Amino acid sequence: ADAASGVNVGSLNCNVSAGLGFIFGSSKDISCVFTKPDGTAERYHGEIEKYGVQKNVILRGSLPGDDLRKALYASRALLLPSYAEGLPMVIMEVFAAGRPALTTRITGIPELVDDSCGWLFEPGDIDQIADALRAAMRATVDEREAMGREARKRVEDRHDVRQTAEHLLTAFSETVAAR
Repeated sequence: ADAASGVNVGSLNCNVSAGLGFIFGSSKDISCVFTKPDGTAERYHGEIEKYGVQKNVILRGSLPGDDLRKALYASRALLLPSYAEGLPMVIMEVFAAGRPALTTRITGIPELVDDSCGWLFEPGDIDQIADALRAAMRATVDEREAMGREARKRVEDRHDVRQTAEHLLTAFSETVAAR
């Protein structure tokens, strides 16, 4: 059994905190662990109590690398409702762990995440975030495992450090040779 539906790594932004009651209160089987390295997750205790979702929303604050990996492995997916990202390293890390991601349709994220390995939603859209969490909950183990395999394949194919280093070495060598 999964310890949580999702793990959020980063800030619990204001739209998500305003939607805590809607997102988590409407479906008692959805839970999420929120972690943030700078400890800002704790400021949402009042919001969590206000909406009565203490059993659904677990604030862990800063987690050491091993504990974060354990939380991600125990979850169904990564939740990253962000407004500003390039191509987040945490998505590549969770993909390497064979887990899908629920995240925003911004900048480079849709180049890596689509419906074969995760769920995308518009930034700040509480309805879409809730729908994505519900979809992650409805997904069978087989469906999530298939998404996780595709996620891992994508990160291995597109972002393997050895392949990237080889491409860079080739490009640098060609540039030097052309001079």
